[in-house]
Amino acid sequence: MPKRQPPKPQSAPEPATPPEPPPEPKPEPTPEATEEAGAPSSAPAPPVTNGASPASQTPASRPPPARPQGAPKAAGPPGAGQPPHVPPPGAPKLPPRPAAATPPKPAQRPKLSEFFQPIEESGEWLTMVIYGAAGSGKTTLAATAPDPVFLDMEGGTKSVHGTNAQVHHVQSIADLRMALDLLRTAHQQGDLPWRTVVVDTLTEMQALGLQERMIATATNPMDTQELYDVDINDYGFNSQQVRQLIREIRALPMHKVLICQESVEDNRLATIQVRPLLSRKVGEDLMWTVDAVAQLVAGEDARTLRLSQTLGCAAKVRVELARQQTVPKQVQIKLTEDGVSISPTLADIMGMLLGRELTA
Repeated sequence: MPKRQPPKPQSAPEPATPPEPPPEPKPEPTPEATEEAGAPSSAPAPPVTNGASPASQTPASRPPPARPQGAPKAAGPPGAGQPPHVPPPGAPKLPPRPAAATPPKPAQRPKLSEFFQPIEESGEWLTMVIYGAAGSGKTTLAATAPDPVFLDMEGGTKSVHGTNAQVHHVQSIADLRMALDLLRTAHQQGDLPWRTVVVDTLTEMQALGLQERMIATATNPMDTQELYDVDINDYGFNSQQVRQLIREIRALPMHKVLICQESVEDNRLATIQVRPLLSRKVGEDLMWTVDAVAQLVAGEDARTLRLSQTLGCAAKVRVELARQQTVPKQVQIKLTEDGVSISPTLADIMGMLLGRELTA
């Protein structure tokens, strides 16, 4: 009998391949993502310049990596990429934004003919210093100036009672500055009733300023020894203060008459120096600051007003060359027949110096 062949082993059946799932739909990219992603990720990498490999490039020179498609967007500044705010219906309206301020226009430049003026018109007001010994009649003479108002520093206006002059009794340097400011304001408003301001006296004004300085800097104002301990800094401050006050007085739009006490010094050369009683440096500055410096000397029958400097006597008149006239060296002032008035008056003398007539 033929031999039976053994049966061939059957191979295991191959496992069935599961079906592939359907591809998921890709989300539509937003415009922001498209702008920020730039080219698709499949785009070729940027070429490396100068033959350098990407690994050899520094972090600063490497291009920023592209954001994968569909990745969340990095946070930006507040409000970036957001639509403009639209208020809901019925919301109150905000006030409109104020317009930008208009820059101020530059000041209009004056005309050349308005900015400058003839010299004859610039000397409208006179600044004059009258000094003399006590009782020589300085205040009485000043009361005959054109429409005077007195700034009384030492209570010496009792001699002009019965005149039409007005007076303010100055109590401090601040009070004096207030009076000067009132005069300036009245002139600006066209309401200044006086033409002459009389400061009686500059000597007391400087003494008052020095006294206030010592009180302000004293550690114990009740200590009289400390109040009289004046050093060089106190004198320097006081001199600058007096100079500034004289400038403010001189700038007033009216005639100025500055009364001073008299200083008589007898030096080693047996010569007598007579000048206004002020600190030496302030007195020297005063000589070139004002228009005229005159010494009033009392005599038996008349008073003499010296307008020209003599040996040992300080005096000057600045307007002599400007007016092209000869100013007398001195003027004799006498009482009139009624025994009350004087002739010539200070208004007459000031008019002579200015080259025009001034009424008292």
